[in-house]
Amino acid sequence: MTGGGWSCPHETEGLCNKVNNLPCNPGMKGCELYGRYVFFDGSKNERLLEKRARATETEPSSPEQAKQAEEQRKIAEKQRADEEVKRQTEQATADKAAKDKAAADKAAKDKAAADKAAKDKAAADKASKDKADAERAEADAKAAAAKKAEQEAAQKKADAKKVASTAIQDFRRKIDRAWHVPQGTSGKKVTVRFTLSDSGAVLSKVITKSSGDDALDASILAAIDAAAPYPMPDDPDARREARTASPTFIAK
Repeated sequence: MTGGGWSCPHETEGLCNKVNNLPCNPGMKGCELYGRYVFFDGSKNERLLEKRARATETEPSSPEQAKQAEEQRKIAEKQRADEEVKRQTEQATADKAAKDKAAADKAAKDKAAADKAAKDKAAADKASKDKADAERAEADAKAAAAKKAEQEAAQKKADAKKVASTAIQDFRRKIDRAWHVPQGTSGKKVTVRFTLSDSGAVLSKVITKSSGDDALDASILAAIDAAAPYPMPDDPDARREARTASPTFIAK
C-alpha cells in the first residue's frame, strides 16, 4: 500500500503476505497496526481497547484507587500467608497424627510381644513347677512306700521273733517233761544249743555251758532227743527263727 506516507513491508501488489495474502486492509486482525492505533473502523480497535481496559484494571488512575489496590494486595498477601500457615499447621497435625499412630502401633506391638513372652514364661514356669511337684510327689511316694515296707518288714520280723520265742518256750516245756534229772543235781544249771529241721527233727545239739556234772549234761541232751519232733511254726520266718535255740535248764 502506498498512500498517506505509509509503506508496509508485508504488502505486495495490494496483498498482505502476513495475513494469508488477503487484500491489504490496515488495522485488520493480524496486521502489524492492529491494536496499536485508533482507526475509524471500530472493529479494528478491539485489541487496542482490550489493552487499555487491562491497563485501567492493573494501573490505578488515582491515589485512592492506588490505596485500595495496595490494601487489596495486602489482604490477598495476608490471605495467602494465612492459607500457607493453615496448610503447614494441617500438615504438621497430619504428620504428628501419623507419628503418634506409628508410636501407638509400635507400643501395642511391643506390649503384645511382652504379654506373649510373659504368658509363655508363666506357662514354662508352671510346667517346670508341675514337673518338680510330680517328681517330688513320686519321690515322697517311693520313700513312704519304702518306709512302709521297712516298717512292715521290721514288724514281720518282730512278729516272727515273737512267734519263734513262744515256740521255743513250748520246746523247753516239752524238754522239761522228757528230762530225767539225775539225783543229787538239783539246782544245777546247764545251757545247750540245739538246731531243728523245718519238720521239727533234731539236727544238732551241743552243751554251750556245762553244769559241771557229766550225768546232768548227758541227761539234758537225751531229753532233747526224747522230746522230738517239735511243733514248728507255720510262718516261714518264725520257723526259721525257731530252728535254733540256746535255753538254760535248771535241775529240780
